[in-house]
Amino acid sequence: MIRFMVQNFPDNLPNNYLEYYLYPDMYVDYADPNYTRANTVMDGREQKTQEMADKIRNKEKEDVLDFYFGVHGLYIVDIATSLLNDEKSRFMLIVENKGSIPNLRSDAVVEVPAYVGATGVEAIALPAIGDFHKGLMEAQVAAEKLLVDAYFENSYQKALQAFTLNQSVPNATVAKKVLDEMIIENKAFWPVLK
Repeated sequence: MIRFMVQNFPDNLPNNYLEYYLYPDMYVDYADPNYTRANTVMDGREQKTQEMADKIRNKEKEDVLDFYFGVHGLYIVDIATSLLNDEKSRFMLIVENKGSIPNLRSDAVVEVPAYVGATGVEAIALPAIGDFHKGLMEAQVAAEKLLVDAYFENSYQKALQAFTLNQSVPNATVAKKVLDEMIIENKAFWPVLK
């Protein structure tokens, strides 16, 4: 799908997360419904982390930390080192916007360059973003906020609005169907929505 992003939007750097928003139909056609991305994480990193935690709880000494956490694990170590040593190193971090992207709502959570030192994180101010990406981001932020509100307010209406706004859902009819099915399948984990 990266190929299509480059062809259709040649002035932008492609990002694999955008495949969910720009080409949800292609992603669904490509995905294996019997073994999803979640299954890959659960059977891989999550299972290995659980096994490591079990070894630590059982006070095992050998090969306890014999597990590669990938680049994300190393990234966390680099951030911790920068905090500890007040290095003020620069990282891409997910932070509350608070003006980092001036034309995006302040309470949005964004991934931006930031310096990390002993006093914490200092996000770098960026220029305003164009309407295309701003529209995608605003829709996703609104969908996520509505979903959180739906949970805390037990609001079916806000959950439906959240699913409808989500860029990976093609329309309100599909949003309602998916939401209703998810409520049934996840009954033990969801609050009662009214």
